[in-house]
Amino acid sequence: MRSGSSAAPFGTLIATLLLCAAALAGNYFELSISFSVSFIFGSVAALLALQFLGLLPGLTVAAVAGIYTWFHWGHPYALLVMCLEILCVSLTLRRVNNLVLADAAFWLIVGGPLVTLLYWGALDLSFDSAVMIALKQSANGVMNASIATFIVVGLALGPVGRFFPRLSVSYTGVVFAVLMFLVTVVGAVLIVLTSRDMLTTEKQKMSDTLQLVLLLTREELLDTEARDAGIADLQAALDRSAAKIDALIETSSGISVCILDAQGNLLAKRGAIYTVPGVTVDTQIEMQQWEPPGDMPALQRTAASRYVRFLPLELGGTQYVIAAESAVAPLLAKLTQSSRNHILALAMIMLASTVLVQLLSMVTTRTIRNLAELSTKVSQAISAGDQNPPTFPKSNVQEYEMLSTSLREMSAQIARDFTVLSEVKDTLEHRVRMRTSQLKRLSQVASQTTNGVIITDLRGRTDWVNEGFTRMSGFALDQVKGRPPASFLYGPKTSTETVQRMNAALAREEDFEAELLHYTRTGQEFWTEVSCSALHDDRGRLTGYMAVLTDVTELKLNATKLERTLERLALALDVGHIGIWEWNIETDETFWDNTVYDIFGIAPGTTITAEVWKSVVHPDDAARNDQLLERVLNTRDHVLEDEYRIYHKTRGERIVKAVSRVVFDDQGRATRITGINFDVTDDRQTAIEIRELAEHTETVLDNIVDGIITIDLQGEILSFNAAAETIFGYHQSEVAGQHFSVLLQGGKTQHLAGLIEEYRNMNPSERRVAREIQGRRKSGADFPLEFAFAEIRRDGQKVFVGIARDITERKRVERMTKEFISTINHELRTPLTSIQGSLKLIDSGMIGTLPDKVKKMVSVSLRNSDRLRSLIDDMLDIDRMLSGKMRFDMGTHALQPLLEQVISDNQGYAGNHGIGLVLASPVPDVQISVDKGRFVQIMSNFISNAIKFSAPDGKVTVDAVSTGTDVTVHVIDEGCGIPEALHEQIFEQFFRVDSSDSSSIGGTGLGLSIAKALAEQMNATVGLSSVVGEGSDFWIKVPLVGISPTS
Repeated sequence: MRSGSSAAPFGTLIATLLLCAAALAGNYFELSISFSVSFIFGSVAALLALQFLGLLPGLTVAAVAGIYTWFHWGHPYALLVMCLEILCVSLTLRRVNNLVLADAAFWLIVGGPLVTLLYWGALDLSFDSAVMIALKQSANGVMNASIATFIVVGLALGPVGRFFPRLSVSYTGVVFAVLMFLVTVVGAVLIVLTSRDMLTTEKQKMSDTLQLVLLLTREELLDTEARDAGIADLQAALDRSAAKIDALIETSSGISVCILDAQGNLLAKRGAIYTVPGVTVDTQIEMQQWEPPGDMPALQRTAASRYVRFLPLELGGTQYVIAAESAVAPLLAKLTQSSRNHILALAMIMLASTVLVQLLSMVTTRTIRNLAELSTKVSQAISAGDQNPPTFPKSNVQEYEMLSTSLREMSAQIARDFTVLSEVKDTLEHRVRMRTSQLKRLSQVASQTTNGVIITDLRGRTDWVNEGFTRMSGFALDQVKGRPPASFLYGPKTSTETVQRMNAALAREEDFEAELLHYTRTGQEFWTEVSCSALHDDRGRLTGYMAVLTDVTELKLNATKLERTLERLALALDVGHIGIWEWNIETDETFWDNTVYDIFGIAPGTTITAEVWKSVVHPDDAARNDQLLERVLNTRDHVLEDEYRIYHKTRGERIVKAVSRVVFDDQGRATRITGINFDVTDDRQTAIEIRELAEHTETVLDNIVDGIITIDLQGEILSFNAAAETIFGYHQSEVAGQHFSVLLQGGKTQHLAGLIEEYRNMNPSERRVAREIQGRRKSGADFPLEFAFAEIRRDGQKVFVGIARDITERKRVERMTKEFISTINHELRTPLTSIQGSLKLIDSGMIGTLPDKVKKMVSVSLRNSDRLRSLIDDMLDIDRMLSGKMRFDMGTHALQPLLEQVISDNQGYAGNHGIGLVLASPVPDVQISVDKGRFVQIMSNFISNAIKFSAPDGKVTVDAVSTGTDVTVHVIDEGCGIPEALHEQIFEQFFRVDSSDSSSIGGTGLGLSIAKALAEQMNATVGLSSVVGEGSDFWIKVPLVGISPTS
């Protein structure tokens, strides 16, 4: 039985994938014998892949099937054995042309012993179990080989056999395949059915035994309860009942019993209990099988599993459950012994059947082989002219006799026909010999040329091609004979115009020459020069045409490359404004192209001499160039390079760069110089500007007060300016190449990584804001540092520029200011409270009537103490905000009640100053989320400022405007207004407007800065709109409830 693997690579890949899927299906739909022992059929697909596609596809399919068993059975040994089976069978088939015999030999010599060792040694199974599995796998493997052989025979003899032209089977193989298939399949089916019946019977016995133990245990416990009027100790009662049951049932010694409560908790047990709480406690299920958890092969898991049954129990009105469990291992051992005997019997039957079927097939096909040998002898006798060829024997088998009779009649007819043909041959030989001689001479001439030669008939059909044409095009004579050259040489890019001209010449029976693009057999393009001549016979009649093809592909490619190179060169010279010149030293002739004329400002076509050239070149540079030329000529240096100044008549002074090459003859004499010129004035000017800019930048960096440090992506310091040296105490040479972390507190390298990551996650506006970090000087002292990052590219690589500012002094001043404010506030508040109380007591008249002068002085003191107390309160607010102790009680409030309260609180103050305070209507019906007290404080500050800076009888208006996402509350006065230049400073601490009225108006300069800080803490913003002489408009914008402040 033979098959080929001539499928195309794509077809082989598709077939391999389909067989991989079949292998997976064959292993998935297994034929179970007992427990984890099953017949699988994945190797059928692997053997088919080996038979039809070759060794590599066969190994691939076997590996896929083996990987499935690895995951299914939990060990890789089946994968190893499957691949080894395909490899060994492939080697054996080289000598034995029988797939079943080759596979049987593998399992007998290699597979069976190997499986026994692997399962016994590596998987730690018993020797009996390992032998049983080895027998099973051997029988399974031979059965799969029989199935594969049966499939091959079916494909070869069936209607699809025409799709496998290289697949052939022998009659012996057909008989062998059919008989072995029947023996193995029938035997396997019988074993499976017998093993399944035995497994069902033994499992039922085990279930009945467990049920009997449970019933007896429950009966004993109920008797104990009735006899002792209750059970105090469940464990003792269980032990007594179990002892009685052991005496009654011989098989109960391997059964463990336990008592569970209604929730499944273990209360008492006798023997080892494994299944609780591993299985669901269900008294309705007849018997459950528990398997141990963890990663282990399927056979080991089955051997360690246990059967369990449950039975309900009621003692003293309480519900319990009795559980009985037993190991599966004894049952597995019994079934293994039985399966081993069955499989051993099947293996012996297969072995005997293999021998008997082989002998039977050989006997039944012996007569056919004899007929085949005799047919060969008859053919040889007829070819030798024997008039009495051997005769075919008679046979008692009717079919053989019919075949023999047909062969006898056919051989006699062939002998008669051969005699007639021999006579015809004798008369034709002379004519054929003459024609062959003529063609041979022509063929020798055409074959010896390297060009391609095509000879066609009058209708343009190919009669003959030489070997040169085959080498050139890939077409052999048998592939093109009888076909016009256009049908196999022309393609989409072949010139139709040239083809038409060639056809016109052929129609006129004229010779012609042409250059044409042809295509090889594989579709590759090649250019040829075609020289076609007409062929005539001895009488001058036209008999055909002979075309000689010369391959000019390389010449065409070189010409195309040269053309493109010249185009690129011309483009480069034009774009770069580069001129080409040449000076013939011997004839003193000079050539300039138009670009050189333009560079020097000389009219094109002007005859160039040394005097003309020197007339535009700076005299100093001309003299130096002469010296360079003399040195090159004396030293025989081939390259001359120089830059010199010229005076262009329209562009003024320019700088020209010249690069030239000197050509010497065989005697070492300089014959000519070829060179290029280009204007480098702009480049030199740019270089000067860049150098000056670099010097400027370096001066700025060296004199700036902030430290500037560049760092690469690995954190190594690249540069360190003078200010950085002053700040950190290091010289640049000390930190160059060091990690940036040496400049940070703690020296942790991950700190820099965190800064870089934080920088990359910022938006552009956030990146411009500096952040405070802790730096470390060379002395080891830590200090506060304000640091900003920027990412740039240098030499194509990303680097980071860090700007560092020492804020030690600023932090010291801030700390002193904070301590001063805190100290002043607490030192002044207590005595001020006592002073205010005393002044109010005196002013009230409770200690007596005061003179008017004294009363006036007391009133002034009270007003000044109120101003001082307000100042202290403002400073306390600032202190709380700086220390982060300011607390906000945020809540949702309707806007109108808040504004009405603000108006009410400040109405008295406005009346004292003769100012009208009004709330514009209508107030938007909206709600805002603010701290009520702080919002009132901000509004009161705006209103008090508006009142203080308003003229008597003036008016202050509170107006609210909503946009749908936020609401803006305006406090508008009719005062003197604030200059626009002061709008940004008005909300700074201690800032007061310097005007003629400000000196007479009280104020600390802290109110507006506090208002701004309070607003920002409530996600609000404050601002000012004012025109000098027209009053001011202080406003606060607050988001509405449910609206994001950034929406």
